[in-house]
Amino acid sequence: ASWCTLVAATGFKPDQAAGHLEVAPRFDKLKAPWFSSQAYGMLAYAPQKLTMSCLAGEMELRSLATPIRAPKVRLNNRLLSGRVIQDADLWRIDFNQAVTMTPESKLMIVG
Repeated sequence: ASWCTLVAATGFKPDQAAGHLEVAPRFDKLKAPWFSSQAYGMLAYAPQKLTMSCLAGEMELRSLATPIRAPKVRLNNRLLSGRVIQDADLWRIDFNQAVTMTPESKLMIVG
């Protein structure tokens, strides 16, 4: 039951087969761990800003959905390019090239 609480609070839903990640926290401010089958790390969310750090493993992303309006995404301070689409109440960015999070990497999404 505690894992369900963590997933519900963070809205962290990885689909590794598709290379898609949805992060839709249920709180205005949140710091929490994240876990996938191949990696784990920490995330911090505040309105219009999401930061994810990878502590171990690797996670490849081809798309990312968050509630952050018109997101700009940086990996280790490098601006990533892609197509932004509003998808219901989330904003999805389909990256031009796959993005791989590895230990020590930091993904920042800002609206």
